[in-house]
Amino acid sequence: MNARIKIISAFLSVVLCTGVGFKAHAGVLFSDLSLGSKDALLFTVKNDIPGTKKYESVFLTKLGKNSTLDSPKILTCFPEKMEVLDEGKNLQIRNRYGTAWYSFGEDKLTWISRAEKLPVGYSAVNSQSVSPDGRWICFVRADGICRGSLVIMNAVTLEERILVDSQTLGGSDVNIRWAPDSRFLLYENNGSIYFETPESLFKNVRLSESYRRIGQGYIDCVRWTEEGDILYINGDIIYRIYGNELYTRGLYASLVGNGTIVGRLSFAFDSMHDKFFCDSNGTQIITITGNNLITYCTLGLVGYDYAKINAIYPLSALGGNPFSYDVFWTSERKPLLWIDMISYSSGKKVSSLFTLFDRMARLFETENSVAPVLSPDRRFVAYSGPKKLCIFDALSQKPRTEVAGEEIHSLAWRDSRNLIAGGENSVRVFRVPSSESAKTESSFLFLSSAQNCGWERDSVYAVSSGKKYFYKEASSVWSEAKLNSGTEIFSEKNGKFRVFTGASLNKLFDNAIYVRSLSGGTTTYSVFPETDEEKPDAKKIALVFDATDSADGVAFVLNSVNFYGIKTTFFINGEFIRRYPLETVQLAYGADCASGFYSNANLVSDDFAIDADFIRRGLVRNEDEFFSATGKELALLWHAPEYRSSELMRKAGSDAGYRYVNALSAENDCESSIEKILSSLSDGTVLSVNVGKSGKVRSEYVFEKINYLIASILDSGYEIVDVREIIK
Repeated sequence: MNARIKIISAFLSVVLCTGVGFKAHAGVLFSDLSLGSKDALLFTVKNDIPGTKKYESVFLTKLGKNSTLDSPKILTCFPEKMEVLDEGKNLQIRNRYGTAWYSFGEDKLTWISRAEKLPVGYSAVNSQSVSPDGRWICFVRADGICRGSLVIMNAVTLEERILVDSQTLGGSDVNIRWAPDSRFLLYENNGSIYFETPESLFKNVRLSESYRRIGQGYIDCVRWTEEGDILYINGDIIYRIYGNELYTRGLYASLVGNGTIVGRLSFAFDSMHDKFFCDSNGTQIITITGNNLITYCTLGLVGYDYAKINAIYPLSALGGNPFSYDVFWTSERKPLLWIDMISYSSGKKVSSLFTLFDRMARLFETENSVAPVLSPDRRFVAYSGPKKLCIFDALSQKPRTEVAGEEIHSLAWRDSRNLIAGGENSVRVFRVPSSESAKTESSFLFLSSAQNCGWERDSVYAVSSGKKYFYKEASSVWSEAKLNSGTEIFSEKNGKFRVFTGASLNKLFDNAIYVRSLSGGTTTYSVFPETDEEKPDAKKIALVFDATDSADGVAFVLNSVNFYGIKTTFFINGEFIRRYPLETVQLAYGADCASGFYSNANLVSDDFAIDADFIRRGLVRNEDEFFSATGKELALLWHAPEYRSSELMRKAGSDAGYRYVNALSAENDCESSIEKILSSLSDGTVLSVNVGKSGKVRSEYVFEKINYLIASILDSGYEIVDVREIIK
């Protein structure tokens, strides 16, 4: 593996792993300082960063008289994201510190890229799409806040080619579809679908994009079959494009059309908002339309026939509000539907797997699962529950095994019987047991994080979740040991140096590590020079949400707010409470709620004569309706419909005990454009986003891009704070 790996620049590290901004409150804590006999310093770093998991990493550095002799080396590797590469030979692990590869053959961990400095602000691990054979990696390289290039990288040589020069950013996924044999991929660009072969791209023999066009639409209108054919939906027509005819149809599309018509839908498919899935041979399809209706169809024998509808399932009695879906087709070509939703009763994320074959029935429910993964042979679905790993048998529709002990953060199948689980403490390979009663065997690969570390003679050890591990320097992995296996050394001083933590001048750090040289003239320096750099306070904004007359985005927004761990307030209007009582309860138990008044009317219109009593009664009525629906009280914050108010209204609200909130509207003031929203922000802005499809009809709504909006705000250097901190 070493012969193939080259250390690439810090720039690549940022591209693959991080988008670094800053937040005002401290978020990096150094602890567990331990000085070895050979002037090597061990310590842990704990990060508290929005949108990423909290964990502690172990570092090692060599001390010199006036500075460290090397850049601190990270010894643990937290699996924020994992991908299997090179036909299962290597495992890629990505986190805020960079990208590492683990070689199964050599039992060795190698960092192929590292962040140039210690990440201290928002640090997102971007999505990547890896080809089924693990030879190619596709990702988006940001060229700015709102635009980026679609890039393909060879997972063996690390060479890169640009697939699309520039495209608008706006989602968390890489919008491509790999062919099952990895020879082709489909991608979207400016509202059309195109195909490409990585081999042609890397040999620089690309045809013009016009000759590789599949048709109009976005990535959710195309799917591959196992035979390498493409199903493509345009409006209500379903086409099949045979893999061996791709180039021919590309060259002669104006003559031969989009492909062979294999069926029709009873509705027009919207590829920007709807989704569809097909089975292995492309004869069964499932569509999800309007985020609330599932249609399960079989394609007929004659192309102009309407697809036979096997079942229609409205998503109205799930106990929650869905925001994400996936469909798994078993080896028997039966569909299983995975749904992520926000529970009506708790306002938190729950996930369920349903069978759809002869009826829609819930097979199980779990809380806060990572994205589920289907085994290559389509037999098992792996997912997670609270502090446990779960493997479900898709054929028997029964749990195969559950392993308790760790919070799982990422999953990847190495092959059809070996599952790699990235836990909060360790990364392990689990062998699927032969039966429900058989023991689940696992093998330890390396440490994810550690709660403390130290020296035992000249060996580095760490303790994670009550277990002790020794570091193997030659391979950069760890081996498990007995907890009390020898004499442990915790020392902050030897004959040459003393190490200690102290206050940091940089507000982004909770503390700093200092080294004092005790011989040849006393000097003191910091291990990380950036901790001595004074930084100005970060700019602050508040993000609030308006629930007025539509609830389409409630689940999307709540999921994003929970994921990023930011403080937000939802202003709920009386019309929303009356129309959507379940979603109102959802918000009451999952968020901070304030008053959006009891009516949606324009109160500054000449059609109304508003007095102070009307405002007071309107606020009281909204309070009562909210309490009646939820059993909870609204916070004493309010704004008038569409933020249109007068001094009389604001004073009347103040007399009733409410504070008024003015805001910049993402929809009305910025036309739902992320770029315009970001350019309109300044220190102290209150930004409002509607949780539904209110106002004029748009092709896209801000709530549909809420993950990207929050990430972009943080990446632009803003701290998102409670609205009360802005209006105080």
